[in-house]
Amino acid sequence: MTTLSHTTIGTTSSSTTLMTTMEYPKRCCYLSTSSSAASSRQGDIVPASPLSPLDTSIYYPSPNANESSDDADERDAKEEARRQAIRDEIDSRKGRLWSDPMEITDEDWASGKKLDDLPDWSKEMCSRVSLERIRVHPDGIPTIETLATTPLPPPPPPHPANGNPSPYNKHRKDRIYSHIQTAVADFASPQIDRILALGDDNWDAKQDAIDDLFEKVQTSVATNAKGVVSGVDGDDFVGSVLASQPNFPILVERALEAFLRDAVKQEKVVAASTDDAGSTSTSTSEEGSGDDAKDEDAIPIFMDFHKIKDSDAKADFDGVVPKLLHPLKIHPKNGPGRMLEEWELAANSTTKRIMARHCMRDVARCLLTASTEDSTTTIEEGCRIYVRGEKGTGKTATLATIVASARLSGHIVLYLPDGDRLRKNGFYIVPNEKREGVYDLPMLAQEICGELLESHGRDMDGMVLEGGEGCLAELMTKSQLREFMKAIGGNSGDDGKGKGTKSKGKGNKGAEEASTDVTTPPPLSLNDLLKIGSEDPEFSSAIYTAVVQTLTNQSQTPFTIVMDEFNCYFDRGHYFHQEYDYNVVRTIPPNRISLFKPLLTAIGLEKDDDGTIRSVEPKPIRRGGIIVGTSESRSVGRSVMAALDDAIETGVVVDGAGGISYITVVEVPQYSPLEVEHVLANFEVTGIGRLRFDQGATVMDKQEVAYLRMVSGGVGQRLMDSCIA
Repeated sequence: MTTLSHTTIGTTSSSTTLMTTMEYPKRCCYLSTSSSAASSRQGDIVPASPLSPLDTSIYYPSPNANESSDDADERDAKEEARRQAIRDEIDSRKGRLWSDPMEITDEDWASGKKLDDLPDWSKEMCSRVSLERIRVHPDGIPTIETLATTPLPPPPPPHPANGNPSPYNKHRKDRIYSHIQTAVADFASPQIDRILALGDDNWDAKQDAIDDLFEKVQTSVATNAKGVVSGVDGDDFVGSVLASQPNFPILVERALEAFLRDAVKQEKVVAASTDDAGSTSTSTSEEGSGDDAKDEDAIPIFMDFHKIKDSDAKADFDGVVPKLLHPLKIHPKNGPGRMLEEWELAANSTTKRIMARHCMRDVARCLLTASTEDSTTTIEEGCRIYVRGEKGTGKTATLATIVASARLSGHIVLYLPDGDRLRKNGFYIVPNEKREGVYDLPMLAQEICGELLESHGRDMDGMVLEGGEGCLAELMTKSQLREFMKAIGGNSGDDGKGKGTKSKGKGNKGAEEASTDVTTPPPLSLNDLLKIGSEDPEFSSAIYTAVVQTLTNQSQTPFTIVMDEFNCYFDRGHYFHQEYDYNVVRTIPPNRISLFKPLLTAIGLEKDDDGTIRSVEPKPIRRGGIIVGTSESRSVGRSVMAALDDAIETGVVVDGAGGISYITVVEVPQYSPLEVEHVLANFEVTGIGRLRFDQGATVMDKQEVAYLRMVSGGVGQRLMDSCIA
């Protein structure tokens, strides 16, 4: 330690040492009062000794004084060569873009160039590989029926390290069973033709042949060399590995039963193909049975909102967002999802693409079954679908695809993409004057009435309110109903002024109590109701509830509800009222709020006053369904997510007709390796991030593609971030 001191020495002991220190590396100097005892005794001030200039040679050694200039130049050249070798080695490394094609050099800065003078992206910069790899659906956005039957590449298998081993265990069991199915089919196929050839009049011989087949199948499959399964290493995977499993006999018997059932169905199809009336059912059956086989050879296909052939106004755009996805908006704070961010960043403004995936087809199939008009279907067959997945995998894109496809298929879609905002920013909440224990969010109800009218005003032409004025009477007080009927230009039936409803001698009070059945009030159009609800918050909550109830119970047009960020509704609430809790401490649960109550009733979930999430008997949509998706980007507690998953997975209840009602869970997985390759090609073709000037260098470099797949984990959001950063 170097000591810089100007110390006043007192008359105390001569051994006292007072110093003020300031650190300098590797140099130490101490000034001690013991070296000036005489002055110390007299109390004089001893100035500190001046320091000599700091010797920097210990830090920066000077070149050899005897070294010539040629030697110094040679030494500098060797050093520069060593540094250049390091730079060259770094530039030669594979797997990352070490140089930035968009780097602006010092010469460019000094040249006075402007941004417009720099090269811009154009379609000619796209590589042939990426252009040939991208396939866009010929219809732009397929309908629900088309999406449900489109061959798509299978999703990647679940990984046991994702935190929940259950999906992986199920996948592994399914794969084992599929191997056994293949081996059983190889053994039974030559014999099933002989059994079917016996004819319908020889049932005893058929039964004996089938019994003999069951007796021999296990031994034959375990020892037969044909048990080799394609794609599995080893000479005899089924015989040498699976045959040693304790449940092998059960799986073999189950596979043989399934094989025989399929053989019988195929025989009926062949018999029906000879009849003209059965030709249609034959093609449908063969189309459905071949979907899984077609998936193995399928390649990803993209949907593009700019390629929609329908000239309807639905294909227009509100900035970046297609009107087909109204009311989806670009939110300033990362939500919902980041699908719109990709569209904003794309240099090609004439494309708005979403890749069709297996999970989207699963949802479309359920919705197609629930919305198909069939005389054999019973009431209350609407589907209930719960979409979940890891953050950034594409849940918002999945829901947006279903919304667009459903609207193109003629569905009336109530789309609520921002559940986190709805559960927080209701402006104000008031008790419902008619229904005890229910609370209204008038401003949000007014907003949703306007959105539903804007998106489906023409689709609801001619549709009237179920129950008419009586339905509104259950949701409004008498004074509200009178004011509403005045606003709509009709007669409430209880104001004493309507034709055929006036009761003489009773006055206004008697008129309110008079019967409203004297004349039949005119039907109330849903469009007229929604128009008033979008303009007047006094009636918005009652109108919203009445319209949703009517759409839920009608079977004329499919009605689909799509809710994103659904888990946010079950987190800690943000709505309080003294009528619900005098101390204004407990939040109002969502199933007590009129805006959310019919939606939660349709899916069969509710949150008790004590915060418990549980499954209840639903009142499903008669024709259509409700599809909800979770958000991993919002601040929702893990305990809430776990409780919601438990309520859904254990929520199998018996409906009023005695049938089983359940919620279908659809997982949105990560991208498969094949899907990653096509997404990267789409990034280059649409001009996103570094790939816009890449000219195929990334998509044609297997190491680079493997690196991006590794760092992103196959998650779409992280993959886009990796291509931008």
